Amino acid sequence: MLGTVAGTYISTTTLASLVLGVVMFVCVAAVLITLILKSQ
Repeated sequence: MLGTVAGTYISTTTLASLVLGVVMFVCVAAVLITLILKSQ
């Protein structure tokens, strides 16, 4: 039982980290694109 809970918890935190990473990447990409477009 405890192993299942731990596995689920690890999966959830990993998924959350992955989503956070993707969101951060998209934000950085959007800022870079905006800067590039403004500089032209």
